[in-house]
Amino acid sequence: MRVLFLAAALTSLGAVDIKAAVNPGQNSQEHAALCALVKLARAGITVPEPSTTALSEYNKIVKLNMSVAPNSWRSMFFKDATTTKPNENPAAAGISHNLWEKQWPGWLEAERQLSQNKDDPDVEAAALSDLTEPKRRAAAAIIAPIAAEAAIYVKNIRPDVTDASSLAGDKPSERLAQAVFGESKLTADQPDVAKVLTATPGNNRINVCSTDHANKLKALLGAAICLCHKDNTGAIEGACGATIACETAWTDGSVLPTQSDVTKLMKSCGSIANHTISGGDLETKLTTLTELIKVKNTDGYLGSFIDGCSGNSANGMCVKFTNYATNPADALAKVPWLENIRLLAADIKTRLEHNGDDQAAAKQLQALQSRLGTASRQMEAYATAEQSDTAPPHIGTNPVAENKQQKCDKHHNDADNCTTAGCDYDANAEDGKKCKPKPEKQSTTGTGEKPKEGEAATGCARHQNQPDCKNDKTGEKQNCARRKGKDGEGEKYTEKCRSCGSL
Repeated sequence: MRVLFLAAALTSLGAVDIKAAVNPGQNSQEHAALCALVKLARAGITVPEPSTTALSEYNKIVKLNMSVAPNSWRSMFFKDATTTKPNENPAAAGISHNLWEKQWPGWLEAERQLSQNKDDPDVEAAALSDLTEPKRRAAAAIIAPIAAEAAIYVKNIRPDVTDASSLAGDKPSERLAQAVFGESKLTADQPDVAKVLTATPGNNRINVCSTDHANKLKALLGAAICLCHKDNTGAIEGACGATIACETAWTDGSVLPTQSDVTKLMKSCGSIANHTISGGDLETKLTTLTELIKVKNTDGYLGSFIDGCSGNSANGMCVKFTNYATNPADALAKVPWLENIRLLAADIKTRLEHNGDDQAAAKQLQALQSRLGTASRQMEAYATAEQSDTAPPHIGTNPVAENKQQKCDKHHNDADNCTTAGCDYDANAEDGKKCKPKPEKQSTTGTGEKPKEGEAATGCARHQNQPDCKNDKTGEKQNCARRKGKDGEGEKYTEKCRSCGSL
């Protein structure tokens, strides 16, 4: 937001329109811009609470995914079976994987909940409790890609403010009131003039209305006083509008304007009800104000300037921003009340962006959860396929391959044990799983053919004696028999164990 603030400041680098004297109503535009912020501060503002809907939906998906994960995965999160000694990060579990750092707390919490609640209602509602091993594998194959997709949606949510308490309850109203009135809450709807301006003997109005002086303005309402309150000499009434007249002139830094005059000036802004901030409300009002700053030589001026901000109509009724032309953003940042409003506006913008992202992600995650409704039907199809010794439809998992993976999973931290177990070890594996099954060689050997060099015999050809060949049956059906080959079969004239399907 500082970039936007700077851009707004740069657009205001026009020259001051020099006039012979300050006229009634000449600062009415600046008065209106200041009043937009005064009204907000007087009414109080409400900032929406941080949205966490997406996180709740995501945590449910993570928990369901964890419930069907293999034990080799779930055992990583605790040092023992008691779930009282958690591995708080991958390093504690002996794993080096940068991509897991952010997701680990969510995984750990999911495993903690599942371990402490064997009858988890979300797991039961999804029909994922007490699964057979085939069904567990099927469920894992269905849910794992959904969980991976869900993680992407959550990752794209812009973060909320670092300190959520800074926008909680009355805190935004207090922050804005402090910047506008010099105190976090008005008493009896009246500003304390001593908290708006600094009174020091020997300093006059021209010093008080300069942003770089030791007695610089304490609050935004002080800027309105500099622009609107008449001076002792060369006084002009109504510089900010015909209805704004002061009873007592003000010029000396050692004597403050009267309480009644400052209260009257504040109330000239009008009033609104407590305002729920949306979009860029505060940012827009702040930008409107800073765009009214004009430049003469190296300095900036808010309000009518002739040759100073003394309050005399012949000199000017304004606020001076020293070295504004040289570095507008730096000059504005040195004004505490302006900078504090900017920081509040930036925090509110961050909150609203986060909430918008969270709500959009929540809808996407709810759509993903609807896909989990098909899990029970797919699990049944998988189990049936596995029991009939046929390939499982559209699931894409291989039980034999998974068993090998589980064996290798035990040795991610020991290269020797990994290779001893018949696995390949890769210390630089991107997914953190250093020990993996050896790639299987693809055989193109036909049933009953002699295997190519380096391949293991498959089908009937694996039987090296007559009893084994004869006993290869499915029920009463003979699968294999010793015979010579037919046309198209390898080693046509050699008698060997071949498939009965070729007879």
